Amino acid sequence: MSSRIDVPWPGGDAEGGHLEGWAAWAEHVRALLAMAETQSASLICLDEDFEHWPLGERACVASLEQWALASRHSQCHMLALDWSKVGRRHPRWVQWRTPWGHRVHCRQMSEDEQSSLQVFRPLLVLQGVMGLRMLDNERGIAVWSRRPAVLAEWWHEGDAILQRSHEAMPVTTLGL
Repeated sequence: MSSRIDVPWPGGDAEGGHLEGWAAWAEHVRALLAMAETQSASLICLDEDFEHWPLGERACVASLEQWALASRHSQCHMLALDWSKVGRRHPRWVQWRTPWGHRVHCRQMSEDEQSSLQVFRPLLVLQGVMGLRMLDNERGIAVWSRRPAVLAEWWHEGDAILQRSHEAMPVTTLGL
C-alpha cells in the first residue's frame, strides 16, 4: 500500500487539516473515494443516515466500482443509525452495491446500543491512507488526516462501533 497518492487532494500535501461546512465534507468524500480507486485498502464509513455524503453521484459510484475491482480482499464496512433514507437518497449507490454485497457490509446498531453512544460523528477511513472525521454535526466542522497514528485511532474507534452492530439493509429483499 503506497502512502503517497496520485489523486489531487483538496488539502494538498499537508498531513491533515480542517473542513468547514457540509459542502467541504462532500468534496473531501469525493476526493477520498477517488483516491480509494488505486488502493488495496478497506474502508469504514459511519454516519447517521449518509445525508451529506455524495454516495449516489455518478463519480462516487464509479470510484467505488474501481476500488472494488482493484482488490479482491478489501472490504467496506458501513454503519448507519437509520438505513431507511439511504435507498431513497442514493439509489445509484444501492444499485451498485447489489453485486458487491459480499464486500460492502451495511450494519446498524440496536436502539439500546445507539443510546449508549454519547455522540455519533460521521467517519470515513481508507485504512492506512486517509481519513475524514466530523467534529460538529450541526455546522459541518470536520478534520482530515493522513497521519498513521490518527488513522489507526479512527479505524479502531470505527471498528469498535461496528462490533456492536448487526447486519442491515440486505442486498435483496425476499417477497411472497
